[in-house]
Amino acid sequence: TTTMQNNAHTVEDGAAAFLFLTYGEVNNPHAWDEFFQGVPRGQYSILVHAKHHNEVKHPRFRKRCIEPVATKWGTTSLVRAHKRLLEKALENPNNQRFILVSDSCMPVVGLQTMLDRLKNTFVDGRTGRPLSAFDVHGEHLSRREMVPRHTLTVFVASEWQQTDQRKNLLHFAREALAEARCDGTISRKAVEVLEWLVQSKAKGVTSHTQWCILNRRDARIIAEGGEELEAWLEAYDRMLTLERVRGAETLAPDELFVLSFLQWHRERSNRRYEFLTQARTTFGHCCLLFGGGGGGDTQHPHPLPSLHGEFIAQCNHHSSLFGRKFREGMDVFFWRLLWAARSNAERVEAANRAYRFYEFEEEQRSGQLVWRTPRHEEQILADWAAVEAERDRRRPPPAPRTAVAPAAGEVATGGEQGATVGGEGAAVAAAVGGQVSCHACRAEEEQHAASQAPTRSPSPERGGSPSVGKKPKAAGGGVSGKEKGVVRV
Repeated sequence: TTTMQNNAHTVEDGAAAFLFLTYGEVNNPHAWDEFFQGVPRGQYSILVHAKHHNEVKHPRFRKRCIEPVATKWGTTSLVRAHKRLLEKALENPNNQRFILVSDSCMPVVGLQTMLDRLKNTFVDGRTGRPLSAFDVHGEHLSRREMVPRHTLTVFVASEWQQTDQRKNLLHFAREALAEARCDGTISRKAVEVLEWLVQSKAKGVTSHTQWCILNRRDARIIAEGGEELEAWLEAYDRMLTLERVRGAETLAPDELFVLSFLQWHRERSNRRYEFLTQARTTFGHCCLLFGGGGGGDTQHPHPLPSLHGEFIAQCNHHSSLFGRKFREGMDVFFWRLLWAARSNAERVEAANRAYRFYEFEEEQRSGQLVWRTPRHEEQILADWAAVEAERDRRRPPPAPRTAVAPAAGEVATGGEQGATVGGEGAAVAAAVGGQVSCHACRAEEEQHAASQAPTRSPSPERGGSPSVGKKPKAAGGGVSGKEKGVVRV
């Protein structure tokens, strides 16, 4: 253990490159911005591949956008986008780990905790060098499992899914090979890939989630794959058509490509090195089935409206670094509590605290009263005040209102007596830059400012309570946990 820890803290650790693969802006840019604060810049780097890069507004992400490739769900274009991110990230020699995350991903541990785990856990026990990590389907459980002390039932892809997937791939490879020999519209190298898949009965193909972590060696193999990688992509385009992906006859190409190509490359190069295949680095809501609620499917996972203790308990159980899919606009306050937690139990409590708050906000909108313990009521009121203060700081200020000087011949009511603008009146207006103050404008400004002020909850000293008496209306910004289509936990 001592040798491993000593070897782990070498120059090879370098920086962790966070590679964002998004449609536009990440869902919670303010929370991500705070996540990256407090850690020296040399320990991490950021790159963003956004399908619509003009939608990226937050300065931390906007200036780190790269030129995107055209992408479409369910096609090899997402592998090409990952490859483009790796090419750019490899230009920084300090980057040693390459973490692919989506726009709906959020870290479930603090940045320093995450970096420490990468250095001490995601390494070769003999050499201390970083290892690439994949969440391989079927490596966690071969049956339904109930996590101890929690009511959440988890369904994970079992061994039969790998077997069925390979059977389908073998069938598709044979079809594509027959077509290629007839029409001759595929390159010779792509034909060789199809022939290899048929001969090996697709045993070299391993399915995994696309959200993986690569070390520098494997990142270079993908980024510098050249003709061999292009041949694989061409073969996949022939086998894994969008119709087959949409029909659930196969997983998407990006869930079947990276580890399979790396394993094939290792076999061809006669080199011996390992991969972490039981690393569930990103825990997804699509893997859950909630009692009495229904669950998400792998193609369209349900978005999470807030943090929840059961979800974080699952992340703790699998030692996950990230969770998905989280909705946009979540309050930074509760993420800050989660990242500051020092134990798994504290993380679960921080998530439950967030869920109680969002549930309380939903009650304010619906007018339904729910009994709570005095301790929870007191905590919710304190959190409500802190969250509202933070929302106030993030609200854009109202646009400045400037009174336009009246035209010549009109009357400016600058005091009790009017003055015709023209002659001396025009000179006065010109002297103040054309701005003519009036009581009506000031009254309108005060009324506008009053309408922008958030409604505050009555304090406990004044008889206010989140569950009894007159209920305060919550200001906007929270996301309802009871929205249509969202699984309640």
